[in-house]
Amino acid sequence: MNETPKSACQDWLHQKQVNGEKNSVIDGIMELSGLEDAKPASKQLIHQREAARTRQMEAKVAREKALAALKKEQEKEERKYEEAHVQQSLQRMGVCSVGYRWIKQPQGYRCAGGTHFISNDQLMRQQEAGLKEKQDEEERQREEAQVQLMLQQMGMCSAGYHWIKQSQGYRCTGGGHFISNDHLMRQKEAARIREQEAEAAQERALAALKKQEEERRHEEAQVQQKLQQMGVCSAGYAWIKQSQGYQCAGGTHFISNDQLGI
Repeated sequence: MNETPKSACQDWLHQKQVNGEKNSVIDGIMELSGLEDAKPASKQLIHQREAARTRQMEAKVAREKALAALKKEQEKEERKYEEAHVQQSLQRMGVCSVGYRWIKQPQGYRCAGGTHFISNDQLMRQQEAGLKEKQDEEERQREEAQVQLMLQQMGMCSAGYHWIKQSQGYRCTGGGHFISNDHLMRQKEAARIREQEAEAAQERALAALKKQEEERRHEEAQVQQKLQQMGVCSAGYAWIKQSQGYQCAGGTHFISNDQLGI
């Protein structure tokens, strides 16, 4: 036997009060009269809402799982990269002449042959030394590139040969030209002085431009103040600078530079 609309409304009211259910659509249905199947309709809406909520939760869980898997894979790749770097450092140290792979242990690494052991402290010092050596080599390469550029700019070798470093200086690969270290040092110092002078000149030019801009702004502020005091534009519009004077923003009034005394 079907429930009356009154019993359906009472059931929905009970669900809201006891279970905390909320649904504006069902509330609207319950307000209608003469609708005998209100309760089945309300249950269907509740079921649809719960199904949508379940799908949202499942999608959220799936996203979280995917992100966790991605993070785990990234951490795995980072560990592989770090371990490869450690193995390279251990091989460069040359402790194991046979060249066995090194196996990680709590306090350090032991070669697969079981004969040699390197502590974590020893490995850290070696890695720090390797990093410094790499940085020194990069700095040396930068300096050598600068020297080669300077030698080419000096134009002593008309053939444009590359210069080879020797104990007392540089000789072009053609063999015909030589520049001593003393001569090259003097050229470096001269280039350094020229660079400093160029930087100083640039700073002076920028300072002059900045001063000119400040003076221009100060003069413009004084002109604007004078224009407002003259009271020519009763609307109080701002004044726009033009070639022969100033025009108010409303377009009605004009004051020449001669009238302003500028």
